[in-house]
Amino acid sequence: MEDLVSIIIPTYNRANLIEETLDSIIRQTHQNWECIVVDDGSEDHTDKIILKYREKDKRFHFYKRPLNRSKGGNAARNFGFKKSRGAYIKWFDSDDLMDHDLIESQLNDLIKKNKKISVCLFDRYSSDFSNIEIKAKPNCIKLNAYYDFVTTKIKINLPTVLWHRTVIEPFELDESLTKSQEYDFIQKVLKNNYKEVLLLNMSLVRVRNHADSITGNYFLQDTKKVKSSMEVKLRVLNDITSDTPILVKTDLVKLYFKALFKVFKFKKTKLLYYYLFKIYGLKELQIKFMVIKVGILYFIYFFTGKGAVYYNKILSNE
Repeated sequence: MEDLVSIIIPTYNRANLIEETLDSIIRQTHQNWECIVVDDGSEDHTDKIILKYREKDKRFHFYKRPLNRSKGGNAARNFGFKKSRGAYIKWFDSDDLMDHDLIESQLNDLIKKNKKISVCLFDRYSSDFSNIEIKAKPNCIKLNAYYDFVTTKIKINLPTVLWHRTVIEPFELDESLTKSQEYDFIQKVLKNNYKEVLLLNMSLVRVRNHADSITGNYFLQDTKKVKSSMEVKLRVLNDITSDTPILVKTDLVKLYFKALFKVFKFKKTKLLYYYLFKIYGLKELQIKFMVIKVGILYFIYFFTGKGAVYYNKILSNE
């Protein structure tokens, strides 16, 4: 019998989009699946749509996020995982589409090569899927999947991954995060399971570009999201050890200060100095020098408006 794959979808006010997503699941060539939709407090008629699908196909299951769980996609994903029964797990978004052979292609690859994590590619489409706006580039592992992912050398998001249940059972998505939560979860799993990763360089997921997509844009005005994104980068930096390759250390430092540039540019003084202080205690001399440079440069920028260009030059020279 074919392995059961659990597809877990968090949703919020997606009544106008989710039917396309569910139809793409029904069309899967691998038919032994269950689809668990967890509603995060929708105020539209999402529930009626899911129940309509449930009446026609008992492989669909519908839950509402318990009131004692945090609001947000992370809590919905974690709750959905607890309700799942599959040996393999696929988290998906309620506004994106699966190619008809997504599950079959990833599952067959894992079974054939005896691995536990399959990563495919995704293309980014216009809101009505009429044209591709960003075509995926092939992934290629150079050091290992963990190092390459945390330094953004390879692109992975949750909808592109098929997980064997055993590799994710020890982990949960951090429900306190409002930004970079997928990056945080994936890096935690890959850190100890990078040898289990298979890259399937086929575009099998269609991501919809629209103003309120779950993946969304980085809004500096939302301080909570800024903090969330910086905290995740700080976690990865804190995992640096003497065994971490020097190129990886350098890239991680650059990524941290690149993210901090947004805070610098918009003169978020308290946030900037808070995250400079947070990394000053790390042992790497490179980091200490960068903290001092940026701290002095910000003082100049704050009063004169000059220094943003030089900030980027510092990054390129590190």
